[in-house]
Amino acid sequence: MTHSAAITSHKRSTYRKSRSRKGRPYISKATRMTSLPIHLTELAAHLLPTSELYEQALRSSDALDESEVALFNGDPPYVLAPHDEADSEAEASYTLKMVDVASGRRARLEMAYQEEVGTRADTFDSPSGFRQFIEQELMKELNDWEGLAEALGTYTASRRHVAMAHVQLEWRARRVSYLFNLALEVREGDE
Repeated sequence: MTHSAAITSHKRSTYRKSRSRKGRPYISKATRMTSLPIHLTELAAHLLPTSELYEQALRSSDALDESEVALFNGDPPYVLAPHDEADSEAEASYTLKMVDVASGRRARLEMAYQEEVGTRADTFDSPSGFRQFIEQELMKELNDWEGLAEALGTYTASRRHVAMAHVQLEWRARRVSYLFNLALEVREGDE
C-alpha cells in the first residue's frame, strides 16, 4: 500500500467514524443497519421551505419552468453558466428561489418514489424478498449520500452550485432516512 493510499484509507475511516453514532460501522454482524450517521439525520430533519415557489413546484411540474433547476439533478460538478459567478444581491436572491423550486421539485419526486416503493411490496412473493429489496436500496442510497457528503467537503464552485449541491445532499439524506425507517418496519413485520 502506498503512502497516499494509506492516507486515503485513514481519511475514509475517520470520516465514517465521525458520522456514526457510536464510532463503529453502520452495519451489524447480521449485515443489518443499526443506526444512521448523525449528520445525515440532521440533514433529513431540516425544515422544508414554505415559500409559494416551493408550494408551486411541489404541486405540479407544469406550475413553474423547472428547466434550469433540472440542470442540478445529478451530483456536482455542474456546468457553469456565465451568470452563475455574479456575486450580487440579485444573484443571491435568485439562488434562494432556485433552492425553493428545487426543494419543491425534489419533494414531488420523492413522494412519487415512495409511492413506487410501496407498490413494489406487492410484487414480491414473500416479505423477506421485499425486505432484501429495501435493504439493498438503503445501502445503495447510503453509499451515494456518503460519496456526495465527502465530495462536498472539498467542493468549490459558485454559491448557486454549492447551494444546489446541498439541496441534493439533503434530499439524499431524506431518502436514506425514509428507507431506513421502512426497513425497520418491514423487519419488525418479518420477524
